[in-house]
Amino acid sequence: MPTWRKKIIFNSMQAADILQLPGHTMIYLGKTATHYYTIDAVSHICNKDNVMLMIRSVAINTFDTKRNNGKKWFDTISKIIFPHKKK
Repeated sequence: MPTWRKKIIFNSMQAADILQLPGHTMIYLGKTATHYYTIDAVSHICNKDNVMLMIRSVAINTFDTKRNNGKKWFDTISKIIFPHKKK
């Protein structure tokens, strides 16, 4: 999915929406002018220097967080569950 399309979808999310990527689930908290925030249980993440860090804790992260494969969460989100929307 192109980045512009993802941003349209992400901008329609509300707090408590559920985000999934392969092997991981997180809860969306909200957005500032430049970042989308989630809360989730994290085992490992890459820091800004691409060094793998063992976290093993619940943390608040942004979509810029990198997975152990080096890809940003923004690029790997595969499913969004909107529990507040009626079917």
